[in-house]
Parts: sequence; C-alpha cells; structure tokens
Amino acid sequence: MRDLVSYLQRLWYDEDRPIRPFLDFLLHVLSLPYAAGTRLRNILYDRGLLRTHRVSCPVVSVGNLVAGGTGKTPAVILIAGLLRDAGYKPAVLSRGYGGENSEAVKVVSDGINILSGSSDAGDEAILTAMSLKGIPVLTGPERHRAARYAIENLGCDVLVLDDGFQHRALSRNLDILLMDSEKPLGNGFLLPRGPLREPLNSLKRADLLVLTRSDEDATPSTSRPSLGKTFPDKPIFTARHRPKAIRRGGGTEVQPSEFLAGKKVLAFAGIARPASFEKTVRALGASLLGLIPFPDHHVYTEGDIRELESKAAGLSADLILTTEKDAVKLSPFGRFSEGVYVLSIEMEITAHEGTFAEWLLNHLKS
Repeated sequence: MRDLVSYLQRLWYDEDRPIRPFLDFLLHVLSLPYAAGTRLRNILYDRGLLRTHRVSCPVVSVGNLVAGGTGKTPAVILIAGLLRDAGYKPAVLSRGYGGENSEAVKVVSDGINILSGSSDAGDEAILTAMSLKGIPVLTGPERHRAARYAIENLGCDVLVLDDGFQHRALSRNLDILLMDSEKPLGNGFLLPRGPLREPLNSLKRADLLVLTRSDEDATPSTSRPSLGKTFPDKPIFTARHRPKAIRRGGGTEVQPSEFLAGKKVLAFAGIARPASFEKTVRALGASLLGLIPFPDHHVYTEGDIRELESKAAGLSADLILTTEKDAVKLSPFGRFSEGVYVLSIEMEITAHEGTFAEWLLNHLKS
C-alpha cells in the first residue's frame, strides 16, 4: 500500500517515477466514470435536482479542488479563530474522515472539553479541537444535521465547514478554495489518474482563492496568468505554513522551531503531501536522516512503531519527528508517544492579513 501511495504521489505531481504503462492506463480508464459521475452530480446540484439544506446562520466553507495536501486544517483553524476574535460564536463542522463514528452528529468538542478520540472522530477533527479553545467541533456524514445541532444546542451563530467545497448538500454563504502554490492542480487529471476531485470549471463556484505554502509577498490580485482566465474577478490571497514550535509527545516540554538546527532527525508522516513536511524540516536546519511516508490518515500499529524505533536506532538519530496530525493518533503507544517530537505549524496570510480578515467579515454580513 505504501508503495502504491508513493507512486500515485509521484504520478500526480509530475515527480520522477518509474514508468508503468499498464498501471497508468488503468488509472486513466478508472478516471473516466469518476469524471462522468462528478459532472452529473454538479449538474444536478446546479439545477436544484439534488437538495441543498439551508440553516439559520452564515456558513463559511473551506475546501480544495485536489485530494488533500493544501493545508485545510490550518486554514480552518485560522478562519475560525478570526471569527471568534471578531465576536462571533463559531463551530467547525468536519466529516470526521478516518474516524469510526457512525452517529449522525458527534460532538468532538463542546468548546471546553474534548469529548472524543481520533479513532472515533478522525485525526483532523481532533487536531482542530485541540487548537481551537472555546470553539465547538462536530462531525457527521450529513453536515446539515451537525449544523442544526450546533445552532440549536450550542448557541453557535456562524459555521466553518471543513473540507466543504464538494459537500454541496449544505448551503454556504462563502466558498473559500485552497490551492498549493507550487503544484495547484497536480498533473491536471481527475482521480485516480490525477489528484483533481472536480473539473477545473468548478472554480467558478469559489468566492476567494488562497494559494497556500507560498513564501511570496503578494497583494490580492486577479491578474495571475495561470489563474486569471479560470478564476476571473475574484480575490486571490497567498498564505504560508509557519513552523510554530516543537513539543515532545504529550508533555509540556516546548522548544522553538530553531531547536531542530543541527539535530540528526528521522521523520515520519501520514499526510497527503509528505514532501512538504520534509521541505519544512530541512528548512529548519535539521540533518534529516530520512522521512518515512505513510498513507494519509494512516492508523499506526505496533509494527509501525517498532519499524520507526529500529530505523532511528540504526541511524543513530537524535530524535524522531512527526506532524501534529500524526501525533494525535499515537496515544496508544505510551512510551513512544511520550518520546516523539512534534512539529506544530500555523497558517498565516503572507501579505495583507488585515485585508483578508476584513474581506471575510464584510462578505459574511452581505
């Protein structure tokens, strides 16, 4: 499985990869019914033949056009925090991907206490709940039910829909679309031949585009040559993921991100774009001995932990490092969980952050 995931990543993002004509052809054939189904679904929503549920407060959707890897969770945390600081009482609604919860509505956090674990709610929902004090987080397959619960039972007056661009069953006031600045469309093909979840003409549904993982200072603009024709007359912002701190396991030991400089590090990550994590670790000055990739939302086993410990010992690593998203799933492995180091990051708008917040709040009221 890990070999297949690695191959798909290289295929989707045009990196060096072994040529496997039969597999490439098979993926192309499989993408054809996916493309037809996606286009039909969008037509049915556009014509009102599939129901869209409306709720009594504003809804802000944060999503993307590709399968993972654009930084939705940090963006959701940023936007929900902006709304809270502006005097709103937001809630985050997540699908709970990777969790085993079968309830129609699962309250992961009531804003005070975290009421679930990653095995039930999924890693992203738990990470969001841990990062957003005072903001409820709910999951459920039909998010209009979670939306009504948040309004009626938790007193929320604005909802942030995590990974909501394709979840058209819940009406939204704003659609914020994220794209990786380096490879915004991957190889340009639909799943599984490429990473696109929808055709490019779906861009027209978005109200605002955020180019993530961008170190470039730029004003909001619609003149970018690669996006001007497909995303006309709408604002484009840039953002970056900024390393915030290094903490050790579940403890209180917190170090600045400069702590990694010169350290011999073995890293591992079960995220959509492990190469971005590797790039960040190297940029912090670590001597990276290797990065072990796992599939996105991977559930770790005793065998995985033994493999990591064995490789770290064999390489004489100073420490083992992972992402926050992975760390929330390591609690069953007590000693390992307490000793692993975790890199925490946050999203920030690289220029004109005040303008972004102003745009968000103004359009929420309109």
